[in-house]
Amino acid sequence: MSGPFFRLVRDDPPRGEDFKTNWDLGREYGPPCLRHGLSGFLTLDDATQARAVIPGFRRRRIARGALTPDLGKLKHTPTKTSNGHHTWWVPEGIIRVEQYFAVV
Repeated sequence: MSGPFFRLVRDDPPRGEDFKTNWDLGREYGPPCLRHGLSGFLTLDDATQARAVIPGFRRRRIARGALTPDLGKLKHTPTKTSNGHHTWWVPEGIIRVEQYFAVV
């Protein structure tokens, strides 16, 4: 997969804390495989819509990154609140994922 990927983040510029998985945070939300990935969207419109409908995300910023095949795997994983939701699994050895993203 190559192309844009949008993620809801707290910080501008994004920090490492903005790219912790549910697994990293000890959350048991969702299937184990999905807990190891990062949530995001392929379009700015989908990210904006998700931010609007999920109360905990309304104050988040939207960061844009450019994914390339060497930056992991991506799968369409729609949720109850967002048909445009995708999960991104970052490969081991990629350090400082935030360096690939900027707030839009």
